[in-house]
Amino acid sequence: MSSIPDRRPTFDERRYTWRDEARARKYDHRYSSLAGRLSNRRVLDTYARAIEANGVRGWLLDCPTGTGRLLPALLGSGASVMGGDIAPEMMKVARDQFPVNGTIRGYVGMDILALPFRDGALGAVCVARLTQHCDGGERVKILKELRRVTSGPILVSYYHRYTFKYFSRWLRGKLGLRKGRLQGVSLAELREDARAAGLEVAGLAWVFPILSTNWLVTFRRPAAG
Repeated sequence: MSSIPDRRPTFDERRYTWRDEARARKYDHRYSSLAGRLSNRRVLDTYARAIEANGVRGWLLDCPTGTGRLLPALLGSGASVMGGDIAPEMMKVARDQFPVNGTIRGYVGMDILALPFRDGALGAVCVARLTQHCDGGERVKILKELRRVTSGPILVSYYHRYTFKYFSRWLRGKLGLRKGRLQGVSLAELREDARAAGLEVAGLAWVFPILSTNWLVTFRRPAAG
């Protein structure tokens, strides 16, 4: 009997994982524990501070919005917020939790690699829980498309290597106690992503220094001249 090859799922396979309403309804359960709630609160606070520091105005896109996890951090920004996702099942959960109102202007089906906006139409974009599923080439494609449609800051979460968790997984891998790809970029890889996409790293916030795998990175177009 032939064995099934151990391969990494393609980007498209991963993006369509949540095209299932039952799975979408269970998505937020990962944040239901005490640790999950505390971690999620810290992520939201980090995004809220970054948005305030950048003075976001105009249209603010949350993509992929998923079940609306980031929306509480965006509602006080003064911007008109739009949620976008490739999975309508996820956005249905988001709409149930955060109905369209004067601040949340709507939810639109969209592919982050081909966003339905003219050049420079958006004031800012927030991206969470995506880049850890991508290789370097995929991350750069996403950043290039975000650069095209955004005139202001681009806020993207990255998994990085500078944590106890990453070191522990790396060590267990070296000892043969763990299999699988390590998720996390180095600072050099982050800067290379920015350079390849025609952007610069304008800010880097640690969600929890050393303890959390999350960075919130602010990208901007390089200053003219």
